[in-house]
Amino acid sequence: MTMIDQNFQIDFPFNDDDDLSRIICLVNSVDGDLDDIYLEQFIVVRDKNEIVGCGRLKDFDYFNEIASIAVTQKYRKRGIGEKIVEYLIDVSDKPIFLLCVDENVGFFKKFGFKETETYPDELLGKIEKYKENYNILGL
Repeated sequence: MTMIDQNFQIDFPFNDDDDLSRIICLVNSVDGDLDDIYLEQFIVVRDKNEIVGCGRLKDFDYFNEIASIAVTQKYRKRGIGEKIVEYLIDVSDKPIFLLCVDENVGFFKKFGFKETETYPDELLGKIEKYKENYNILGL
């Protein structure tokens, strides 16, 4: 568990259906990546027992993908999304890629991500699925 401040903590989801359904609802609320969900890929931010944010680090052989970053509307603009991304970057030991909509490119560039035309083949299916609306970024 990592404290963001006295109110919020980064934690791992509990291995139960309640946390999984809360994560799915939260990710769905931002049209996030719901493909091949495994609870162990996620971190969550809690305010007491309520999940108010989440993020996902998908592990591949030679890289990681950050996906499913979501914060509930009521808790946005408090730095929670930034802390989630910082944490996922810190725990990654491989190059990181992500897909994001145009309006989020600036957010991810703050962490050093850059738009790229070169990406791992494992992302090709996802890129083809979302290519009209998404940008590919790498770190």
